[in-house]
Amino acid sequence: MKTIRNSVLCLLWLLAPLSAFAVPAEFSDVPTWYDYRQPYDGSGTFMEPYEISKPEHYEAYDRSQIPWDHIIAASRTSIRPEMQEIYRKLHEKGVMIIVSVTQTDDKIKNPVDRRAAYMRTLLSQPDLIETDYPADWVGLPVDRKTLRSLPLRATE
Repeated sequence: MKTIRNSVLCLLWLLAPLSAFAVPAEFSDVPTWYDYRQPYDGSGTFMEPYEISKPEHYEAYDRSQIPWDHIIAASRTSIRPEMQEIYRKLHEKGVMIIVSVTQTDDKIKNPVDRRAAYMRTLLSQPDLIETDYPADWVGLPVDRKTLRSLPLRATE
């Protein structure tokens, strides 16, 4: 069996049956799920991450036949302040937003600097985070109430 990132496996296993996942291009380095790519067939048996990192993406999916309760919005590597209106609309439709730090924060060599980058990611409050090093997040505040009470915000 091909190697699967533990963090992605743990994250996506909770969301839908493995055999039902379709994976967008930026997550296509996970071959097991990539093999299950399929167009939406109306069966209602999966949740799928779609890139929604621009207003045009949101508008395109809003016009599509895919039910919002089947979408996870992939916002690439970070939650961006200029997209707050789109994120609000996504949350109103019940859509979770995932960011991937595998090519950014996870690549920082110095553990203190990497942990600071993780904290900045947490302060932006994505709903889901893809990481290669989930153990490095232990001890960081993860609940929204605590994150909102901190004096510095990553999105400001």
